[in-house]
Amino acid sequence: MDYDLSELTGIAKKALLENIISTDEGAFVRAGGHQFRSLWTRDFCFAVPGLIAAGQSKVAINHLQMLIDMRRPSDGLVPRVLESGFGSALRVIKGSINQKVPMFGLSDPKSPLKPEYYGEHKTISIDSNLLVLLALFQVVEATGDVSLINKNKKALLEIYNFYASSFADGLIKQDSFEDWQDSVKRKGVTSYTNALYIIVSEIVYKNQYFKIDLVRVQRMKKIFYEKFFHKKHKLFKALEELDLVSLDTNLLLCDFGIHFSGLRPEELYINLKNSALWKSCHLPGLCSNQNYPNSWVSWTTRVVGLNTYHGLKHWSWLIGYSAKVASEMNDKEEALRILANLQVMASRDGTIYEIYHSTNKLEPFSNSLYKSEYPFSWGAGKILEALAAL
Repeated sequence: MDYDLSELTGIAKKALLENIISTDEGAFVRAGGHQFRSLWTRDFCFAVPGLIAAGQSKVAINHLQMLIDMRRPSDGLVPRVLESGFGSALRVIKGSINQKVPMFGLSDPKSPLKPEYYGEHKTISIDSNLLVLLALFQVVEATGDVSLINKNKKALLEIYNFYASSFADGLIKQDSFEDWQDSVKRKGVTSYTNALYIIVSEIVYKNQYFKIDLVRVQRMKKIFYEKFFHKKHKLFKALEELDLVSLDTNLLLCDFGIHFSGLRPEELYINLKNSALWKSCHLPGLCSNQNYPNSWVSWTTRVVGLNTYHGLKHWSWLIGYSAKVASEMNDKEEALRILANLQVMASRDGTIYEIYHSTNKLEPFSNSLYKSEYPFSWGAGKILEALAAL
């Protein structure tokens, strides 16, 4: 099976490059063109491999260095957003309104950029530190420039050690609305955040970037498997207390080749490929196998009719990441199938959107109050990463 994916490559690259902005402090990557026009840390970090594939490593390095330099002095927490003026909240409101009724001039963050550490629920972004570390390691691997590690070693150790006070019974505990699925109260211990910590720790140990507590990580993996592996689905649950499986954790563990006693990444991939997360609407990308309880969903999300935002919605970044993982698992035919379907969607839409209606047509989500963000850096970046992995 062979496909000409040049059109998808061109559309995804254009979408990502459109979100690169210039400031007096250098170039940065905004998350999108409308409500997410701010410099959101997790969106940028997940898009870093796509920036590398697009020849924009210098942009990635500049953005990462700013996040490292703006870590909170008291504990090493990196910003959830870099912003200017009245901040990201106002930009989200104006951008969301403009999507439905154009009435504002949309602007980009300008120098001097300032850090935002708290979101609308007065909580931090607990995954940002891990994502900054992971993205920096990916840049170093791609460029071979270990000086990025050496000149930031003390800072990187602070960023990693931020989590030391968050451990409870061997795993990281978080507050509500703190990780990327921040429309729901995922309070307590999530597989996603802990999977990221395991992944980053194994990369650090393998490359000896700095010293870590390997015994803690090994013990953590054992507890992780016991707490989250769902014997029926044969996948990792999002949280221990819900019969809910999210695509994110399982893709991350496959992609970075995390081995557990009795479970290899290749086996996890086969289980994932046979699941509803992969087969729904003919393409993987469904965020979760079911919705979260309605009482968990934030009131702002419910107001705009997005109760299923982190439930039964297809995400462009998860579709692209699924293709990348298929390639990593040497399932090139499946990777090509996913990307060929993505090309049809991108050609139809002319860009890369954030989320899609989970129907066979997978059209960009839109209702009376909310329209899917575009061009979406996170999705475009993951698609470029997948194309580069073929």
